[in-house]
Amino acid sequence: MSYIYVINESDDPQTSIALYRKVDDVMSISVNAWMTAYIPIGSKARFNIGSTYGIFISYTSAGGNIMYESAILPITDGEGSFRVTKSGSEINLIAVDSPEIANEVIVEVDKKVGRLIYINVIRNNQIYYSLPTSPGYSQEFIVQNDLFISKVRPEVVQGSVLVAREILIPPSVIQAGETAVLTGDVNTGYDFTIRKEAYSDFIYLP
Repeated sequence: MSYIYVINESDDPQTSIALYRKVDDVMSISVNAWMTAYIPIGSKARFNIGSTYGIFISYTSAGGNIMYESAILPITDGEGSFRVTKSGSEINLIAVDSPEIANEVIVEVDKKVGRLIYINVIRNNQIYYSLPTSPGYSQEFIVQNDLFISKVRPEVVQGSVLVAREILIPPSVIQAGETAVLTGDVNTGYDFTIRKEAYSDFIYLP
């Protein structure tokens, strides 16, 4: 398994952190808090950040309530080709053959679907990010393993969409096997230092 480690060496007794996907390659992305945790002062935590990916679609009502979610289809070896179709009143996500693709995911939404669809990518069974897509359009993207880590407001929970006001310090990129150490105090501010080594004495957070 792939892990990262987080240590709270700051003076903040209410440290909430979030892990989320890098977003520099897709501007329309809706960023989700993929993992969140509360880490008390002096605590060390380990996170499983393995990279098993899947994809499903959803759409919402005018009020923002989820009306439909499809079954989850696997993304194998970071690539796949999918299509959103409509038959009668039923909307489906299906995998299609596309031998020319390599190291990317392509999702086409048929024009007759007739409504905005959210393409949701999951990582280790948690929502990683969502791409709103209109009928007649497609999304092409690369599934990345790199993550951002940041200190966030305590009300941020796993799966919620992150907005700028909830991210309290500039995010840092972290990868498997690295350790993020939160330092600082209420007067001088907080920051993560990313170390290239892992720690063996930790508490486990699923």
